[in-house]
Amino acid sequence: ALAQLALEKRDTDAARLSFAFRRVVARTPTDAEAKLLLGALEKQRAVFADKAAALKLLKVGDSPRNEKLDASDHAALASVCLMMLNLDEALNK
Repeated sequence: ALAQLALEKRDTDAARLSFAFRRVVARTPTDAEAKLLLGALEKQRAVFADKAAALKLLKVGDSPRNEKLDASDHAALASVCLMMLNLDEALNK
C-alpha cells in the first residue's frame, strides 16, 4: 500500500522514495540515504523486469492493487519500501 500511495502521489523516483521514507521514519532522507535508495530501486527494477515476477509479488497481501500502475515499477518500489520498513530506525522509533 505504501508503494502504491507513493506512485499515485509523486511523479519522480526521488520524490516517491522521499515520500515513503518520511512515512516510515518521520524524517527526510539524507543525501547519502537518498542515493542508496535510488540505487536499491534500480536493482529492484532489474529483478522485476519480468512482469510475471512483479505480479506474483503484488498479489501478496490484502490491499487491492491499482491496475493502472506499471506492475514492474510497483513491485520494485514495494521491495524498497519493505527494506525501509525493516530499518532499525523504523522498528525502534
